[in-house]
Amino acid sequence: MLFCNRECHLSLKTDKSVRKPELRYAILRLMRDHPVEQWNVKELARMLDQGYTRWRVNSAVVSQLLRTMKTSVERIEPCVYKLKPEAYHGPLLRFITKSGA
Repeated sequence: MLFCNRECHLSLKTDKSVRKPELRYAILRLMRDHPVEQWNVKELARMLDQGYTRWRVNSAVVSQLLRTMKTSVERIEPCVYKLKPEAYHGPLLRFITKSGA
């Protein structure tokens, strides 16, 4: 995971305002850095499960987290999500924490 600096990384790891902030960051980063515009929840879960070993990830977990991230993700149809344009620029940390760091 790449962060803006060590402070951002530590603030994300110690943030208790949301559950699984590192997984939320991994989801947003994957959606932002890959050229796919619309993401199926099953594709996201498969890619995260193969590359992210801290938690066991399935489509239900990813879908639940995406439903709570309404500031950065837009739901197109059931199980299909798209990253909002404002999430493509700047740090992703502001969409994860409740304080908006």
